[in-house]
Amino acid sequence: MQANPTVTIRLSSDAEPADLLRVREVDVAISYGFAHERPGVFTCVLGAERIVPLCSPMLLDGVPIAEHISKMTLIDSQFSRVTWPGWFALNGLEMPRGPRPSFDRAALAISAAVDGMGVALETTRLAERELSRGDLIELDGGVFAALARETHFLSCRVNERNIKKVKCFCDWVLAKAGLGETAEA
Repeated sequence: MQANPTVTIRLSSDAEPADLLRVREVDVAISYGFAHERPGVFTCVLGAERIVPLCSPMLLDGVPIAEHISKMTLIDSQFSRVTWPGWFALNGLEMPRGPRPSFDRAALAISAAVDGMGVALETTRLAERELSRGDLIELDGGVFAALARETHFLSCRVNERNIKKVKCFCDWVLAKAGLGETAEA
């Protein structure tokens, strides 16, 4: 009986995208915000993500949502593609003044919202587990303007795209993102 060799793929997932033409030890990069797009690198968007205000259901007290959000503690996520001032302007609301807790990772902002610290402006993709468990709810009620942004990108070197381990991993990520098994190069 032959042993199955273990295949290792080197992956980078960071706030600062890996430059795949310089960082040769990384096979595939999943980046947030932007990707280094240049000749020799295949990059594909992992779909548009809905960005909505999220909070613990225990924070709601029956006040209309449009009034309620301006009185809640707003949680900042430093790398978010959409900021509270932009969101309030888009919805024709005055931006509340006052201190706001700020986190450098979306996961921390989401966790703070789950714990009842306030309302986070994040993607439903990143908060999928908390939303499905009922730990978070969307503060929307059909009142606010819908927002969708392309926030996550998958990249690999063009000349390595058809290497089995890279192709299998990229196809798996694209399928999980609901984009089919392969993306056009």
